[in-house]
Amino acid sequence: MIPLLLPQLLVVAAATFAWLFPYHGWSSSTHDLMKTLNDKDTDHTHITAGELKEAVAKLPNVVQKWINAVLNHDLSEYDGSKEIPFARCLRISQKGKFLLNGKFIDFTADQEFSTRSQHAGFVWDANMIMMDCIGLKLPIHVRDAYVCGMGMLKAQMPFGLPIMRMDDSPELNEGELLRWCAEAVMFPLALVWMTKSGEENSTLKWHASDVDENAATLEFNHNGTNVRLNFNFDSQ
Repeated sequence: MIPLLLPQLLVVAAATFAWLFPYHGWSSSTHDLMKTLNDKDTDHTHITAGELKEAVAKLPNVVQKWINAVLNHDLSEYDGSKEIPFARCLRISQKGKFLLNGKFIDFTADQEFSTRSQHAGFVWDANMIMMDCIGLKLPIHVRDAYVCGMGMLKAQMPFGLPIMRMDDSPELNEGELLRWCAEAVMFPLALVWMTKSGEENSTLKWHASDVDENAATLEFNHNGTNVRLNFNFDSQ
C-alpha cells in the first residue's frame, strides 16, 4: 500500500515546496530591504530643544502650530538644553480591506519607515486574498518600497508567478517619495530639517500659501527626485 501512495506523496511534497519556497525568497528579500533601510541611518537619536526651536522658527506659521500641537507642548517652554528623542525608524501593522479593480479584498501588511528625511524610505509588505473565477482564494504578495532613493513595486502569485514588477523609474521614484512625505505625518519631526551645525538645507523646504493661512506646501528633493505636496491643516 505504501509504495502505491509514494508517487502521490511525492507530488504533494513537490507542490508544497513549490508553493512555499517562493514565499521564503520573498520574505528574505523583504527583510534585506528593511535592513538596508535602517543600516543607512547612523545619525544621532536625540536633538536639543534649542536646535528644534531654531529649526521650527523658520517654518510657516501654520506648520509651527502643527509641530507644537503634535508635540503636545509649546516649544518656547522647553529649556534649550533639554534632549528630545528622535526616532530612527517606525514599524506598523495593518489589517483591512483594499480596493482593487472596484472590489474590496482582505489584506494584511507590515510597513517599516526610515524616519529621517536624509534617509527617507519605506518598505510595505502586504498579503492580499483574491478570488479566482471558480471561487478559490489566492494569496497575493505585494511589495511597495522606496529604498536608497529608488522606488520599487512588485506583486506575485503562488509558485512565484509574477503579476507586475516596476523598478527605479523617475515616475515611480516620484510617486514613492510622495507616499513617504504624506505618511510622514506619523513621525512629523522628519518634516523639520535639523542639523547639528545649523546650516541651511536646500532639500526640504516649506512654503506658506498665498491664499490660505491654514495651508502650506512641502518641497523635498531626495537623491535627485523632487516632489511638492500640499498640506491643509484645520484651525486647531
